[in-house]
Amino acid sequence: MTIARHEFTQVKGYEYEEGVQLIPVAGSSGELHEKVLKKVLDRADVASEGERSSRLASWDAMDKKLMAYVDLTESETALKKKRPDIPVRVVIPYTYATMETLLTYLMMSLLSQDPIFTFDAVNSNDHGAVRFLQQYS
Repeated sequence: MTIARHEFTQVKGYEYEEGVQLIPVAGSSGELHEKVLKKVLDRADVASEGERSSRLASWDAMDKKLMAYVDLTESETALKKKRPDIPVRVVIPYTYATMETLLTYLMMSLLSQDPIFTFDAVNSNDHGAVRFLQQYS
């Protein structure tokens, strides 16, 4: 199973940097190369679409918990088809609202101080260095 650079690129759609050898060096048996290449290809397959597709339902459920979304009823769908400019209700989940509120609070409380990173002097000789660090951090 020797795969040259151009074949590997076609199979997995990935281009390696120049200087990376995907073919065995002349004069070697190539066993180590084959072993490493098999492991790389196996790992690429694990991360492929087939493996990820089994998790898509749970990811969609998590997205729905964390994102604001429009969930139209049948009557709203019919109304929207007649008049697309009519506003509809938007669902904002508690998880999303709580997460955004906490993020705003933490950013405000942690990043509003100047300087953001504070330093303390260990002895009397360190005061100049501490002022320098706080000024440029």
